[in-house]
Amino acid sequence: MHEHAYHTKHWLAFYVKPRHEKKVAERLNRAGTELFCPMVSIRVRWSDRWKKIQKPLITGYIFARVTEMERREILNDPGIWRTVFWRGRPALIRDEEIEIMRLFLKKGDNVKLEPFRAGERVKVTDGGNMLGITGMEGVVIKVNGNQVSLRLESLQAQLSMTIPRGMLTNFESVNKK
Repeated sequence: MHEHAYHTKHWLAFYVKPRHEKKVAERLNRAGTELFCPMVSIRVRWSDRWKKIQKPLITGYIFARVTEMERREILNDPGIWRTVFWRGRPALIRDEEIEIMRLFLKKGDNVKLEPFRAGERVKVTDGGNMLGITGMEGVVIKVNGNQVSLRLESLQAQLSMTIPRGMLTNFESVNKK
């Protein structure tokens, strides 16, 4: 790794143990790590009343803005499983994506993460340049973790491929812009 890149801070995603998001975030925050653990308020019914609780927007993940050395140190936390990787390297989260999540959480009362579902129309909008498929539209065939299998209609054929879900945008939200 280039010396400069080793000391540059990037937003990275980390897998955490189930229901450990808040605890890990508190520990890392006390250690001075710049992190983001998006939380939403939800109402839950207890036996005798309704209660508002804080719940992670994205269960099983936290985000931290760290150098490569800090990334390796974070992995020592007992609540962290591993760094989220894409193509053999830590997956870089753009500053804009973190800011969008922050804005949504500030403005919205009912923010929730909607997964892609089979049959949903999507468009390849992010990262598809390397594959030459940016702008192509398709229909989700199945979702398996972070991978989405698509039938790409714009190729005028029944070609299906599996690509990372981060490259896709719901077709309706693309057309609203």
